[in-house]
Amino acid sequence: LLNQIIGNTLVGGYENWVEYFEPPTGDQKKGRFKGKSTGSGLYGGSWEVKGDLMCLQYDKPHMVQYNRCLTTVLDGDIVTWYETSGFAWYHRYRQIKLISGTPKNF
Repeated sequence: LLNQIIGNTLVGGYENWVEYFEPPTGDQKKGRFKGKSTGSGLYGGSWEVKGDLMCLQYDKPHMVQYNRCLTTVLDGDIVTWYETSGFAWYHRYRQIKLISGTPKNF
């Protein structure tokens, strides 16, 4: 499932944020992502697969509040992330949509 996200783009909210998950270069369970949001502009970070979880770590200090490991559920092109507590993470940000490739040219 996580292989469907890696190498592709997620768009959240009402296109309030976009993140492209770059394919790994060495370790197949680690990589980088690039993002852009209306509030933070351009940003980046790293992703790591730990078992069934996708862990995200943001580079910008003001975004570390979003660092977390999430269970990923894909229904068609709609992604739902769940925190380890079972809480659906996307509820504040509306739906998250999976888009093939990097249409935002990251």
